[in-house]
Amino acid sequence: MPSAAIDGLNEWDYIPAPMAVVVKAEIAIKRFQMLKEGDGVVLAVSGGADSVAMMHVMLTLSQRYGYKLHVAHINHMLRGKDAEEDARFVEELSSSFSLPCTIHTVDVRSIAKSRKMSIEQAGRAVRYEFLRSLCNELGYSKVALGHTADDLIETVLLNIFRGSGLNGLLGIPPVSDDMFIRPMLFCRRHETQVYCKAHRLKTRVDVTNFDPTIRRNFIRLKLLKLVKEHLYSDADVAVLRMVELLRADNEFLEDATKQAMQEAMVEEGDGYLRISRDAFLKQPLAIQRRIIRALWQRLQGENFTLTMEHIDKAVDLIRRRKDKAMLTMPSKCVLLIEKDFVTLCKPKS
Repeated sequence: MPSAAIDGLNEWDYIPAPMAVVVKAEIAIKRFQMLKEGDGVVLAVSGGADSVAMMHVMLTLSQRYGYKLHVAHINHMLRGKDAEEDARFVEELSSSFSLPCTIHTVDVRSIAKSRKMSIEQAGRAVRYEFLRSLCNELGYSKVALGHTADDLIETVLLNIFRGSGLNGLLGIPPVSDDMFIRPMLFCRRHETQVYCKAHRLKTRVDVTNFDPTIRRNFIRLKLLKLVKEHLYSDADVAVLRMVELLRADNEFLEDATKQAMQEAMVEEGDGYLRISRDAFLKQPLAIQRRIIRALWQRLQGENFTLTMEHIDKAVDLIRRRKDKAMLTMPSKCVLLIEKDFVTLCKPKS
């Protein structure tokens, strides 16, 4: 085993970190009820330290809990030979651990143009579409993503500057859409890097992660460093503490929203959801907003996000209009108000 100095690690980080990462992942899985014994899990692996560490951790835990694992990687065709090498790396890494692997290549620029989205939005959409499709094809129940506590911190800060509500202040949910899980959410990024070094796991580096003109990178590379230097040295830990405190409040509101949805739901069909307008209006504004978001997520899944502006326009229209009215939502979805009912529907193909 090489010395910590050679690997550029602190002595106190080198030995404990690998086991800590496994324990933290196991705690997250149990606390948020991510998996049951024997579940099939698609592992979304980019080749970076976070996702490679996640793959190795899940392989370790599978020996105890019998998880069935399948590695997935998507080449967005945005970084030329680097992207091709990433795909080849993930395929070879999976093979070295005797894990099946599916590589999906898609031209995200063309998708963005055809769907009239930004490249970032299109990339997210095709990722989730591919992962969901593969999960269903394999007959598996979950997709594991490699987001860490640092991703959570960056997301919270970005959402604050966008003007977010409680959901945004929670950053990245541990479980979303009943399919996507994030077992590494209690781990810090430096821990996954140490974990990979300790287990001699090679990783890939995406050079775009060091471009400060990208908003998330600016938060990580510039803003957070300035805040820690000039305001609060443990600002990142404080953000994580805030998220932990807010989770309890959010869980209460989520339970209230589920109850309200059950009372309001009238009909769920192919590409549409219909609720009672009167049942909706009986709820306080906080729950009304959450009902709109919940309807949207049930209809669209993880592929598309809904802003507070869209939500408030929908709530306002439902409150003001009892007669026939219509509101165009993102992704060409439509909110229809007809007498006693409110219907959210996808565009007809």
